Amino acid sequence: APSGVPIIAPPPDHGARLPLTAEAAAKIRIANLLAREACVRGADELNGIEPVGAGEEEEARQAERLKWEHTLAVGPELRASVVGWLLEVLPDKYMYSNTPHRSASLESSASSVYSACGYEEGRPDFIDQLLTSPETRFHAAYMFARYFYLFMGEKIERSQREATAAEDKAGDEMARDGWPLVVWDVCLACLAISIKMHRDVLEPLSPVLSWEFEAIAPHELSYTDLELAQRDVLAAFHYSLGCTPQPILDELWTALPSLRQLLEFRGGWIHAQKEAWYLLFDAVGEPDILTFPVSLLTAAALTEALVTVLVCKFKYDAATNGRVFRRRPRESQPGAKKLEERLVERAWREIEGVVQDVQAVIGVSDERLKACQRWLCAVA
Repeated sequence: APSGVPIIAPPPDHGARLPLTAEAAAKIRIANLLAREACVRGADELNGIEPVGAGEEEEARQAERLKWEHTLAVGPELRASVVGWLLEVLPDKYMYSNTPHRSASLESSASSVYSACGYEEGRPDFIDQLLTSPETRFHAAYMFARYFYLFMGEKIERSQREATAAEDKAGDEMARDGWPLVVWDVCLACLAISIKMHRDVLEPLSPVLSWEFEAIAPHELSYTDLELAQRDVLAAFHYSLGCTPQPILDELWTALPSLRQLLEFRGGWIHAQKEAWYLLFDAVGEPDILTFPVSLLTAAALTEALVTVLVCKFKYDAATNGRVFRRRPRESQPGAKKLEERLVERAWREIEGVVQDVQAVIGVSDERLKACQRWLCAVA
């Protein structure tokens, strides 16, 4: 070649291909996420679990919930306290007063709906992560339930074959041996692992240090305890942490033009994500959260969120398009309930095509999606 660079001819059987569109690439990424999720749930022996049927009574659903409480073996009150703490905890800025820290940046790799809601200069990285990344909290709470399902499941199956008195005695012994402290150690480990997974530490960001987790712990926690708890959690998961709802939401938005067209108004997608996260945070506090894959939970939460967003839009449009502003409608007024029902029905008609597209991409049947929607509405 005149320029000194050799010309490499393609092989004779080479067939040129057009580059993938953004939608096609997003669908491929979703398929990879689903395959990875199925592999993890298969290893955890969760693929065969079926939810309570639509025609079954409320007593059956409560029995299923109690069954999961027994399987996790944490205790309803302690489990609720731990999950509530994971979803609400926020370090006090004053604990950084005598410690130099790197300020956070908006360039965090976490794709979060809340990252556009404002930013405070000089905010420590730990606080910034918990404020701007809902998937960090969700993943920590989900891993907490998953860990005790794997760790206690076989042990509880053995205890079910023993006498009730012996089981109660074993429970008393665990409480005396510091069982709540073990549970809280696992809680902190799940939070630390989740932050390590979802927090970018490249410049200008910096890692969240171990002393920060020790400082917010509701019990006395040493560096060794935290490291051992993280090792136990990772070993139980075979170092496969699973996926979270946010990547699925992001890819659905890219993959589905119908979804973008439906929410083609100011703040539509941000509002839909917030409503979906509200439902997901309610769901992760339930003992039977592991019944459904995260992908199915995300699809069901998104469809319910779309209805909520469209109903709000219908109400706003009706108020602003009127010639005269009147008093705000009240739920106690005659016909208010029927009006709400009509708006909900209209919203479901509007999103029907989008729901079908979501089902096609996620690969979920009508029956499975409706079962998950019923469960979400029941726990919300």
